[in-house]
Amino acid sequence: MQSDQQLSIVENHHALQERQIYFPALDAEKIKLLKTQIMPPHSSDDELALFMHVIRRTKLDPFSRQIYAIRRNGDKVSFEISIDGARLIAERTGLYKGQNGPFWCDDDGIWIDVWLKNKPPVAAKIGVIRSDFSEPLFATALYREYRPNGKQGFMWDKFPTLMTAKVAEMLALRRAFPCELSGIYSQEEMAQATPGVTKKIISNSDVTLADQIIGQLRSMTSNFSDKDRLDWILEMHNIPSSRDLMSGKINNEEQERILEKLRNQEYEESICG
Repeated sequence: MQSDQQLSIVENHHALQERQIYFPALDAEKIKLLKTQIMPPHSSDDELALFMHVIRRTKLDPFSRQIYAIRRNGDKVSFEISIDGARLIAERTGLYKGQNGPFWCDDDGIWIDVWLKNKPPVAAKIGVIRSDFSEPLFATALYREYRPNGKQGFMWDKFPTLMTAKVAEMLALRRAFPCELSGIYSQEEMAQATPGVTKKIISNSDVTLADQIIGQLRSMTSNFSDKDRLDWILEMHNIPSSRDLMSGKINNEEQERILEKLRNQEYEESICG
Protein backbone atom coordinates (compact mmCIF):
# COMPACT_ATOMS: atom_id res chain seq x y z
CA MET A 1 0.00 0.00 0.00
CA GLN A 2 1.40 3.42 -0.95
CA SER A 3 2.19 5.95 1.75
CA ASP A 4 0.73 9.46 1.75
CA GLN A 5 4.11 10.81 0.68
CA GLN A 6 4.31 8.40 -2.27
CA LEU A 7 0.77 9.29 -3.32
CA SER A 8 1.67 12.99 -3.14
CA ILE A 9 4.70 12.44 -5.40
CA VAL A 10 2.59 10.53 -7.92
CA GLU A 11 -0.14 13.19 -7.88
CA ASN A 12 2.43 15.96 -8.40
CA HIS A 13 3.99 14.02 -11.27
CA HIS A 14 0.62 13.66 -12.99
CA ALA A 15 -0.17 17.34 -12.37
CA LEU A 16 3.15 18.33 -13.93
CA GLN A 17 2.46 16.15 -16.98
CA GLU A 18 -0.92 17.83 -17.42
CA ARG A 19 0.77 21.23 -17.24
CA GLN A 20 3.35 20.58 -19.96
CA ILE A 21 3.17 23.67 -22.11
CA TYR A 22 3.27 23.51 -25.87
CA PHE A 23 5.66 26.22 -27.02
CA PRO A 24 5.52 26.79 -30.77
CA ALA A 25 8.76 26.92 -32.71
CA LEU A 26 10.03 30.34 -33.70
CA ASP A 27 9.46 30.78 -37.41
CA ALA A 28 11.77 32.73 -39.72
CA GLU A 29 9.81 35.98 -39.31
CA LYS A 30 9.95 35.87 -35.51
CA ILE A 31 13.65 34.98 -35.55
CA LYS A 32 14.26 38.04 -37.73
CA LEU A 33 12.28 40.21 -35.29
CA LEU A 34 14.29 38.77 -32.41
CA LYS A 35 17.54 39.72 -34.12
CA THR A 36 16.51 43.20 -35.31
CA GLN A 37 14.13 44.43 -32.60
CA ILE A 38 14.82 42.58 -29.34
CA MET A 39 18.49 41.56 -29.34
CA PRO A 40 20.98 44.35 -28.50
CA PRO A 41 22.55 46.00 -31.58
CA HIS A 42 25.50 44.16 -33.16
CA SER A 43 24.57 40.84 -31.54
CA SER A 44 26.19 37.82 -33.13
CA ASP A 45 24.41 34.78 -34.53
CA ASP A 46 25.83 32.76 -31.63
CA GLU A 47 24.25 35.16 -29.12
CA LEU A 48 20.94 34.90 -30.96
CA ALA A 49 21.17 31.09 -30.93
CA LEU A 50 21.89 31.15 -27.18
CA PHE A 51 18.91 33.43 -26.58
CA MET A 52 16.67 31.05 -28.53
CA HIS A 53 17.97 28.17 -26.40
CA VAL A 54 17.06 30.06 -23.20
CA ILE A 55 13.63 30.90 -24.63
CA ARG A 56 12.97 27.21 -25.36
CA ARG A 57 14.25 26.17 -21.93
CA THR A 58 12.10 28.68 -20.02
CA LYS A 59 9.18 28.70 -22.50
CA LEU A 60 8.89 32.46 -21.99
CA ASP A 61 7.75 34.88 -24.67
CA PRO A 62 10.18 37.71 -25.50
CA PHE A 63 7.47 39.49 -27.50
CA SER A 64 5.31 39.71 -24.36
CA ARG A 65 8.25 41.11 -22.35
CA GLN A 66 8.60 37.99 -20.23
CA ILE A 67 12.31 37.65 -21.06
CA TYR A 68 14.92 40.13 -22.30
CA ALA A 69 18.37 40.14 -23.89
CA ILE A 70 20.56 42.92 -22.48
CA ARG A 71 24.20 43.87 -23.05
CA ARG A 72 25.90 45.60 -20.14
CA ASN A 73 29.00 47.75 -20.61
CA GLY A 74 29.83 46.08 -23.90
CA ASP A 75 30.10 42.68 -22.24
CA LYS A 76 28.38 39.47 -23.25
CA VAL A 77 24.61 39.50 -23.66
CA SER A 78 22.72 38.46 -20.54
CA PHE A 79 19.19 37.08 -20.48
CA GLU A 80 16.90 38.48 -17.82
CA ILE A 81 13.29 37.73 -17.05
CA SER A 82 10.42 39.80 -15.73
CA ILE A 83 8.81 38.91 -12.42
CA ASP A 84 5.74 37.75 -14.36
CA GLY A 85 7.98 35.34 -16.27
CA ALA A 86 9.33 33.93 -13.02
CA ARG A 87 5.82 33.48 -11.61
CA LEU A 88 4.77 31.70 -14.79
CA ILE A 89 7.72 29.29 -14.58
CA ALA A 90 6.86 28.51 -10.96
CA GLU A 91 3.15 28.06 -11.70
CA ARG A 92 3.87 25.60 -14.51
CA THR A 93 5.58 23.19 -12.11
CA GLY A 94 2.26 22.44 -10.43
CA LEU A 95 3.94 22.86 -7.04
CA TYR A 96 3.55 26.61 -6.60
CA LYS A 97 0.91 27.45 -4.00
CA GLY A 98 1.28 31.19 -3.58
CA GLN A 99 3.18 33.42 -1.20
CA ASN A 100 3.36 34.95 2.25
CA GLY A 101 3.91 38.68 2.07
CA PRO A 102 5.38 40.92 0.93
CA PHE A 103 6.54 42.45 4.20
CA TRP A 104 8.74 45.49 4.74
CA CYS A 105 10.80 46.74 7.65
CA ASP A 106 12.73 49.80 8.81
CA ASP A 107 15.97 49.90 10.82
CA ASP A 108 14.05 48.52 13.79
CA GLY A 109 13.59 45.14 12.04
CA ILE A 110 9.83 45.08 12.69
CA TRP A 111 8.04 43.56 9.67
CA ILE A 112 4.77 45.10 8.45
CA ASP A 113 2.52 44.29 5.49
CA VAL A 114 1.77 47.91 4.45
CA TRP A 115 4.48 50.55 4.09
CA LEU A 116 3.16 54.06 4.77
CA LYS A 117 6.33 55.99 5.60
CA ASN A 118 7.58 58.70 3.25
CA LYS A 119 10.94 57.03 2.82
CA PRO A 120 12.08 53.73 1.32
CA PRO A 121 11.96 50.59 3.46
CA VAL A 122 15.25 49.11 4.60
CA ALA A 123 14.26 45.64 3.37
CA ALA A 124 11.46 43.49 1.98
CA LYS A 125 10.81 39.78 2.39
CA ILE A 126 8.51 37.24 0.78
CA GLY A 127 7.87 33.57 1.47
CA VAL A 128 7.08 31.22 -1.42
CA ILE A 129 4.89 28.20 -0.69
CA ARG A 130 5.48 24.82 -2.35
CA SER A 131 2.91 22.07 -1.99
CA ASP A 132 5.60 19.49 -1.16
CA PHE A 133 7.37 21.62 1.50
CA SER A 134 6.22 21.89 5.09
CA GLU A 135 7.21 25.56 5.47
CA PRO A 136 7.39 28.58 3.13
CA LEU A 137 10.83 29.51 1.78
CA PHE A 138 11.56 33.13 2.69
CA ALA A 139 14.03 35.50 1.06
CA THR A 140 14.97 39.05 2.04
CA ALA A 141 16.18 41.91 -0.19
CA LEU A 142 17.89 45.01 1.19
CA TYR A 143 17.00 48.28 -0.53
CA ARG A 144 20.59 49.60 -0.40
CA GLU A 145 21.98 46.50 -2.13
CA TYR A 146 19.73 46.61 -5.17
CA ARG A 147 18.89 50.26 -5.84
CA PRO A 148 20.92 51.29 -8.93
CA ASN A 149 22.93 54.50 -8.93
CA GLY A 150 22.27 57.41 -11.26
CA LYS A 151 19.29 57.64 -13.59
CA GLN A 152 18.57 53.90 -13.31
CA GLY A 153 17.43 54.51 -9.75
CA PHE A 154 14.45 56.67 -10.72
CA MET A 155 11.99 53.76 -10.51
CA TRP A 156 13.38 52.78 -7.11
CA ASP A 157 12.88 56.33 -5.89
CA LYS A 158 9.34 56.39 -7.29
CA PHE A 159 8.24 52.88 -6.21
CA PRO A 160 10.64 51.75 -3.44
CA THR A 161 8.26 49.22 -1.86
CA LEU A 162 7.32 47.64 -5.19
CA MET A 163 10.90 47.35 -6.42
CA THR A 164 12.30 45.91 -3.19
CA ALA A 165 9.44 43.42 -2.98
CA LYS A 166 10.04 42.29 -6.56
CA VAL A 167 13.67 41.46 -5.79
CA ALA A 168 12.66 39.60 -2.62
CA GLU A 169 10.05 37.65 -4.59
CA MET A 170 12.56 36.69 -7.28
CA LEU A 171 15.05 35.52 -4.65
CA ALA A 172 12.35 33.47 -2.94
CA LEU A 173 11.11 31.92 -6.19
CA ARG A 174 14.67 30.88 -7.08
CA ARG A 175 15.12 29.30 -3.64
CA ALA A 176 11.86 27.41 -4.02
CA PHE A 177 12.42 26.36 -7.66
CA PRO A 178 16.20 26.11 -8.17
CA CYS A 179 15.98 23.61 -11.03
CA GLU A 180 13.75 25.88 -13.11
CA LEU A 181 15.30 29.27 -12.18
CA SER A 182 18.96 28.48 -11.58
CA GLY A 183 21.16 31.01 -13.36
CA ILE A 184 18.19 33.14 -14.46
CA TYR A 185 17.93 36.62 -12.99
CA SER A 186 15.40 39.43 -13.14
CA GLN A 187 15.88 42.98 -14.39
CA GLU A 188 15.31 44.30 -10.88
CA GLU A 189 18.19 42.17 -9.55
CA MET A 190 20.58 43.13 -12.33
CA ALA A 191 19.75 46.82 -12.84
CA GLN A 192 22.37 47.86 -10.27
CA ALA A 193 25.07 46.06 -12.28
CA THR A 194 25.18 48.70 -15.01
CA PRO A 195 23.62 52.14 -14.46
CA GLY A 196 21.68 53.42 -17.45
CA VAL A 197 21.88 50.32 -19.60
CA THR A 198 18.14 49.90 -20.07
CA LYS A 199 17.58 53.34 -21.54
CA LYS A 200 20.76 53.63 -23.56
CA ILE A 201 20.11 54.88 -27.10
CA ILE A 202 22.42 53.39 -29.70
CA SER A 203 22.75 55.16 -33.01
CA ASN A 204 24.85 53.86 -35.88
CA SER A 205 25.00 53.96 -39.63
CA ASP A 206 23.14 50.68 -40.02
CA VAL A 207 20.24 51.37 -37.64
CA THR A 208 18.89 54.91 -37.82
CA LEU A 209 16.94 56.63 -35.05
CA ALA A 210 13.81 56.39 -37.20
CA ASP A 211 14.37 52.62 -37.57
CA GLN A 212 14.74 52.31 -33.79
CA ILE A 213 11.54 54.28 -33.14
CA ILE A 214 9.56 52.10 -35.55
CA GLY A 215 11.09 48.96 -34.05
CA GLN A 216 10.22 50.18 -30.54
CA LEU A 217 6.61 50.80 -31.59
CA ARG A 218 6.52 47.34 -33.17
CA SER A 219 7.75 45.77 -29.92
CA MET A 220 5.23 47.68 -27.77
CA THR A 221 2.21 46.88 -29.96
CA SER A 222 2.73 43.19 -30.76
CA ASN A 223 4.07 43.86 -34.24
CA PHE A 224 1.45 46.63 -34.82
CA SER A 225 -1.44 44.20 -34.24
CA ASP A 226 -2.80 46.24 -31.30
CA LYS A 227 -4.08 49.26 -33.25
CA ASP A 228 -5.78 50.93 -30.28
CA ARG A 229 -2.59 50.81 -28.22
CA LEU A 230 -0.57 52.09 -31.19
CA ASP A 231 -2.90 55.07 -31.66
CA TRP A 232 -2.76 55.81 -27.92
CA ILE A 233 1.07 55.74 -27.85
CA LEU A 234 1.35 57.94 -30.95
CA GLU A 235 -1.03 60.50 -29.50
CA MET A 236 0.47 60.46 -25.99
CA HIS A 237 4.03 61.09 -27.20
CA ASN A 238 3.04 63.28 -30.19
CA ILE A 239 4.83 60.96 -32.61
CA PRO A 240 4.62 61.87 -36.32
CA SER A 241 3.91 59.42 -39.10
CA SER A 242 6.51 56.88 -40.17
CA ARG A 243 6.76 58.69 -43.50
CA ASP A 244 7.80 61.91 -41.75
CA LEU A 245 10.27 59.99 -39.58
CA MET A 246 11.93 58.30 -42.54
CA SER A 247 11.94 61.44 -44.71
CA GLY A 248 14.26 63.34 -42.38
CA LYS A 249 11.71 66.06 -41.58
CA ILE A 250 12.19 65.36 -37.87
CA ASN A 251 15.63 66.35 -36.57
CA ASN A 252 17.82 63.95 -34.60
CA GLU A 253 17.26 65.72 -31.28
CA GLU A 254 13.49 65.29 -31.56
CA GLN A 255 13.86 61.65 -32.65
CA GLU A 256 16.10 60.95 -29.65
CA ARG A 257 13.47 62.52 -27.39
CA ILE A 258 10.75 60.30 -28.87
CA LEU A 259 12.86 57.16 -28.60
CA GLU A 260 13.83 57.85 -25.00
CA LYS A 261 10.17 58.42 -24.04
CA LEU A 262 9.13 55.15 -25.67
CA ARG A 263 11.88 53.19 -23.94
CA ASN A 264 11.10 54.82 -20.60
CA GLN A 265 7.45 53.84 -21.02
CA GLU A 266 8.30 50.25 -21.92
CA TYR A 267 10.72 50.02 -18.98
CA GLU A 268 8.14 51.38 -16.52
CA GLU A 269 5.51 48.96 -17.85
CA SER A 270 7.91 46.03 -17.48
CA ILE A 271 8.72 47.03 -13.91
CA CYS A 272 5.15 47.71 -12.82
CA GLY A 273 3.52 44.95 -14.87
